[in-house]
Amino acid sequence: MRVIEHLPLQTERLLLRRYTLADVPAIYRINSSEEVTRYLPFGPMMSEEDAINQLERFFLPAYAQADAGQTGPGGLPLDLKFAACLKDTKELVGMVFVETSDGSCELGYTVDPRWWGEKHCHRDVPGRGRPGMHAGPWSPYRYG
Repeated sequence: MRVIEHLPLQTERLLLRRYTLADVPAIYRINSSEEVTRYLPFGPMMSEEDAINQLERFFLPAYAQADAGQTGPGGLPLDLKFAACLKDTKELVGMVFVETSDGSCELGYTVDPRWWGEKHCHRDVPGRGRPGMHAGPWSPYRYG
């Protein structure tokens, strides 16, 4: 199953979709928090330009590669980042990411601090963890 072909993915409360350049203000707002980025491989963003750079360097090229049918190590999906939006309002409230660069598959997420305590990710994302923390090993076959 190629996840990218099934976007947007939906849970009871969330839509997981591709990021676009229109998401830059929300990406910056969420990732400018030191608390959010504490467990991520990058520090807090300092400007919207940092969000644009992240999109252009990592997210958009990965979408293009996935669209072209490219896969990661062992045939796993490429590292992908999905915008997590509230289903009813479409507001971007976090990010769900699938990391496959080392041949394993790991699911993680970040949540806008304004939504901490609302339990969207605890209900909608398998695994438990702090906002901004990798949720742990994930099998690509669990949902297929």
